[in-house]
Amino acid sequence: LHDALPIYSVLLATLAVDGPTRTETCIQAWEYATGTQLRCFRGGGVMSHTLLATPDYVYAANPAKSAIQIWQWAAEPIHMKIPMAEKVVSLASTLDGVFVLAGTDSGNVMTWEAANGRYWGSLACHFRAINVIRVLADNSFVITGGDDGVIRVWALGSFLIEPGAQKPPAIATWTSHTLPITDIFVQGTAVTARVFSASQDSTVKVWDLQASTLLCNIHLPAPACTLVCDALEAWLYCGASEGSIFRVSLLGSDQYLSPHDVRCEPSNTFAGHRKAISGIGISPDGNTLVSASEDATIRVWDAASGMTTRIISLSAPITALLLVNRSALDRQPVSAAPVTVFDRATIAKPHSHFSLSNPNFKLPGNKTDAELLEQYLSSAEENVETEAQLAAAADALKEDRSGSGGPRSRGRSTGSSPRTS
Repeated sequence: LHDALPIYSVLLATLAVDGPTRTETCIQAWEYATGTQLRCFRGGGVMSHTLLATPDYVYAANPAKSAIQIWQWAAEPIHMKIPMAEKVVSLASTLDGVFVLAGTDSGNVMTWEAANGRYWGSLACHFRAINVIRVLADNSFVITGGDDGVIRVWALGSFLIEPGAQKPPAIATWTSHTLPITDIFVQGTAVTARVFSASQDSTVKVWDLQASTLLCNIHLPAPACTLVCDALEAWLYCGASEGSIFRVSLLGSDQYLSPHDVRCEPSNTFAGHRKAISGIGISPDGNTLVSASEDATIRVWDAASGMTTRIISLSAPITALLLVNRSALDRQPVSAAPVTVFDRATIAKPHSHFSLSNPNFKLPGNKTDAELLEQYLSSAEENVETEAQLAAAADALKEDRSGSGGPRSRGRSTGSSPRTS
């Protein structure tokens, strides 16, 4: 319980730093109360929702390549780099960091178990890119928002089904937004949680998760890029694409009795940033607001008055921001939970037969272990693109090693589905 309490929060931001001969990307941790830099994780350029902090590690999806990079909190060099089959545009995890979910630009969510790298499969959640993924604090539900303007609610178990098994449908689908979803904020458990969704249509909508109903429409002067609420959900703060932060009271007497329209008043605007807000966070006591912008500044605000109390200027645009527990930065590597290179997301076979995390696995009739299969899949990666094709190639290799005839051709596999073991 002590570790779970946000005793002393710090700022985690990603930015581009102009090096002597090139632009270098990194993730920096700052103490926002004093303006002191605490960490600098090199090589970690990310987009808005591809930065993830777990109790033991920092994850970031590389925007230039299909890869996820991992750092330990106490060590600045990259701990691990994991290639992905698709471009990752959003990241999330369960509260304990056991399961990692990656949203892709094709609308799929891929799920891994961090400790052993086990791949749980890919679930088609949206027709277009998944801009944001949120997991409830009790690990009951996963909420996804896409470029198609749709929000869907899933049971976490929907992503933890054997590859090849039938995937369950979404529990709820909300389609009230008319343009792409830019952010989702949710806190609490499944019983009490309200979901706040922002869209490029300049609205924020409040949903009752338990009843799956729309509670409130909030109309903003400009589209919101990022959202945050205080712990009591008395105030909602919306970072806008034109640099303003809008504050909306959620304490109206009839606010949640029926779909209710609220318009943000000009007096409830925090002005100071000159470009789009890329991230926003609030202290656990609700007194301090922290914002980052593409204008290369971090601003610390008094949440009650809207006055700026500190400005931290950086050398290049900031692309993402998180507030994290201060104790995470003091966590030593020896006490961190293990993390393993993720299995390839293109393998569709049940894990008990083709899990590459099992080094003792032997192909029937041959002394070759899983390393040969891994080498084969790596060489075929450029020509084999889909899960069914790659699984068929693995089947062909298995038959080659167990058959008595001559060697089978290792050309491109075209079309058979993976067999059920």
